[in-house]
Amino acid sequence: MTDEEKQDFQELVKKGNLEELMPTWTAWWDQEVQMVQEVTTGSLSSPSYVANCPDVAEVPPLSELTKVTPSPCLPYNILNVLAAYVWTVRLFNGDHQDSSQDATEAILTLSSVLTSSASYEEAAVAVDSPKMEAQNHLWLQESEEFANTVRRDVWKILQGPTPTNKTFYIRAALSEIYVLLNTCKTTLAKKKRSSGARKGMFTSAFPERSTQVELKITTLPMVKSVLKKVEFFLSYAKEYSEFLGAMSPS
Repeated sequence: MTDEEKQDFQELVKKGNLEELMPTWTAWWDQEVQMVQEVTTGSLSSPSYVANCPDVAEVPPLSELTKVTPSPCLPYNILNVLAAYVWTVRLFNGDHQDSSQDATEAILTLSSVLTSSASYEEAAVAVDSPKMEAQNHLWLQESEEFANTVRRDVWKILQGPTPTNKTFYIRAALSEIYVLLNTCKTTLAKKKRSSGARKGMFTSAFPERSTQVELKITTLPMVKSVLKKVEFFLSYAKEYSEFLGAMSPS
């Protein structure tokens, strides 16, 4: 590190802007997707974009879980969950899976659909709700530019990788939430916890600056309940892709 670089680093430390030194995280939904992919005769390989996305959870279609007609609010409610997810992964700079309890606390705090059974009838309101909720929690607050990025991200997730597979990103995002919640559940269920401090926000990048979040709503019963709800959303997305594919965040 040169003297000039050392000076810049010290200035950032003094100003508390260590986040500027964190490696840039590229969201998986921002990947370049090849619209035309070479297919080898007899090959059953998945499209190239699949490898860069979270694994999609295998769930039964909704009709196998219930015979009740799905509420027309469900697509908007899923939008709310997606916006809370994007806000969280952006806030954690892609380090959310390594801070599963803190990230779960963030998503549950931001999404009223997951924690309080709220329901939405307008896309814009559903997407902006996490931003409004974040204003009530100092550690979740971000700039208007950040909020605009979240809106753009939700739109990209809704568009999907290709016109013929529009809901793939939605199912991938819900699946990653499902994995995150399961990881958190496993940790909470352990009878004997490590005596050391659990990982907090930005731990992997700056261990000495790790911020541990107070878990106010992330309890084992709550996480188990939300897991069932996310699985329900996954089943809906699997069977009712045409409704989700027609959505717009504005």
